Amino acid sequence: MHLKRILEEFYFKDGITEVSALTVYQNCCHYLYLPRLLNDSVFKAAINQAIGSKDYFGFAAGKDGDQYLGFLYGKSGMISIDSEAMLIEQSLADSWLRELDKLSSDDIEKPIKPEFPSDQPVPDINIHSEPPGDTSTNHTLSVPKRQFYATRELSALTAKADFTDIYDEVIEQFASRGIEVRITLEIESTHPAGFDESLQRTIKENCSVLKFSTAEFEE
Repeated sequence: MHLKRILEEFYFKDGITEVSALTVYQNCCHYLYLPRLLNDSVFKAAINQAIGSKDYFGFAAGKDGDQYLGFLYGKSGMISIDSEAMLIEQSLADSWLRELDKLSSDDIEKPIKPEFPSDQPVPDINIHSEPPGDTSTNHTLSVPKRQFYATRELSALTAKADFTDIYDEVIEQFASRGIEVRITLEIESTHPAGFDESLQRTIKENCSVLKFSTAEFEE
């Protein structure tokens, strides 16, 4: 609510209905009349909580002409604060969501009409011409791909930098479009001489603080 009030007071006025998310964050870092934030995670959390409903404002990962890319409004998602990300005034977000719903409804209800070259006669297609159970003709349908998974082994020396690249180039491509992403981290370490008690205790305590679901040492 506080962020919504700031947007309406300083940004969404004089006909302006969208603003760069990065600009708002940078302004908070420079101007005393705006709230000082601990870090960008606070700003992202406020945005993500707001876009989870339709009471505040919308978010887009970018814009291509008149089209909002990675539009989120009424649902939360993984967001990024960069030069392309923008916050969208509530009434415009409402209108854009209705337009998306209308386009989606039209795509579902619109019958698919086959197209044939103008210089060729349109074939007479009888969908009941084949007797039941006849599989002599192979009909290939385009089935949408609904799942994705990928694995990669990381070096312990470069894992931090590698994961940053993976997030930017792969994970964010899904998240910025509001697509659900589930990430599982698996760590395996072996030591021929065995792990000492102090290291085991430290690792288990750290994993507990970081909310690992499992963290066990074995023989």
